[in-house]
Amino acid sequence: MHEQAPAPEPLSLAALEVLSIVAYEQPITLAEISHIRETDSSGVIETLLARALIEDDVRFGGPGRPSFLTTTAAFLRSLGLGSLAELPPRPVASASGTAADSDDGPAA
Repeated sequence: MHEQAPAPEPLSLAALEVLSIVAYEQPITLAEISHIRETDSSGVIETLLARALIEDDVRFGGPGRPSFLTTTAAFLRSLGLGSLAELPPRPVASASGTAADSDDGPAA
């Protein structure tokens, strides 16, 4: 019999939130993510990097510049997507503070 590797732990709500921010706003820096979330996101970023769902995209950074984070092919595969264009429209907050659908797709 083949032993199956244990399934990875599910992502926390914070990790899902950061992952969605990266997916829709990429390329994006850690500082921008922390500003959007109004809290330090470095620990969550480390988790997502370790799981290879996001990466430091060197095309946008460089020596002395902040790291720019983007999603990976593993992220797309985990959702069964072929490209970022297949993401659902990004929900936006309405004036009342609740999410409302937007016609805008991902930034990429």
